[in-house]
Amino acid sequence: MEESDIDGYTWKYEIDLGTESGVQVCFNNGNNWWDSRNGANYYVTAGTYGIKDGTVTELDLEFTATLTADQEVGGKYNTSSFTVETANGTPATYSYYIYPAGSTKSVGYGTTNSTYNFYNWTPYTAGTYTIEVEVKDTNGNVATDVINNYVVEGEMFDYFTTSVASPQNVNTAITLSASFKNFQPDPYNSYSFTVNNGTTTKSLDTSVSNNVATATWTPTEAGTYTLTAIFRSFNGVTTSTSIQYVVKASNTVTVYYNNSSWSNANIHYCVNNGSWTNVPGVAMTSSNRNGYKWMYTIDLGTQSGAQVCFNNGNNWWDSRNGANYYVTAGTYGISNGNVTSLS
Repeated sequence: MEESDIDGYTWKYEIDLGTESGVQVCFNNGNNWWDSRNGANYYVTAGTYGIKDGTVTELDLEFTATLTADQEVGGKYNTSSFTVETANGTPATYSYYIYPAGSTKSVGYGTTNSTYNFYNWTPYTAGTYTIEVEVKDTNGNVATDVINNYVVEGEMFDYFTTSVASPQNVNTAITLSASFKNFQPDPYNSYSFTVNNGTTTKSLDTSVSNNVATATWTPTEAGTYTLTAIFRSFNGVTTSTSIQYVVKASNTVTVYYNNSSWSNANIHYCVNNGSWTNVPGVAMTSSNRNGYKWMYTIDLGTQSGAQVCFNNGNNWWDSRNGANYYVTAGTYGISNGNVTSLS
């Protein structure tokens, strides 16, 4: 028997029945191992059959082709790859037809009589297309498949995002990121970002790496802003996209603390009459402000202030003799039992 091209079956053989209606068959491996259905043999009539594990199955061996795309949506100036899988035959040639949807079938961007089961296409016009393939096998049979309404998108923003979601407090550093797609590469393409507060527009310093543009914006006033990403192509065409971003007034208190005899400091606090932090509190970070060794920022949420006290993590406390310190939104320095408002 010869090698089979049918999935699930290793070998094949064709018997000419002449004027007869059927034939008895059995099999062996040439080394005295037989499959004869326990001596009863198999009986098959005109047609195509698969025999496996003692079972005879009539097979539908229509030559078929299945066409798939490597991406659901294509893009202008981007390459889409189309691949063909066949069944029940040995492919000889492939003909690919790519043409605008609704038009008369034509080779268009495709090719005929190819020996490859894939076709790579780089479109230069956005639109909706029909992708069709015709495959001929070695016996002259033809199988076809079609992808209808394959969309090729034009130049557009792939994304425009911010590093933190709106809303945010003033003085929060926010990174804007954007990427454009489906464009013709050129060193004269450019990106930019602008911020508009309703009355004035400010341009941001922008950097670009691997087609990703970024800029950092730190708002200093509360309000609703329009953030805009702009892509300018080498031929002068400008495309932009915008998002609204809310900046709210900061409701935090930043505490700077100093105790010259301590090597570490924790801040133990509660916002207004809420719950206190777990003892010993939260470790403060090093400060770069003259006269203060440590700092910590407390988010007040919707509250007006916080009670605070301090310890060195070794049972030494500064709690203003049990009265604690009370601070409201803003920046304060605490040292030697004194609270000082800092600019």
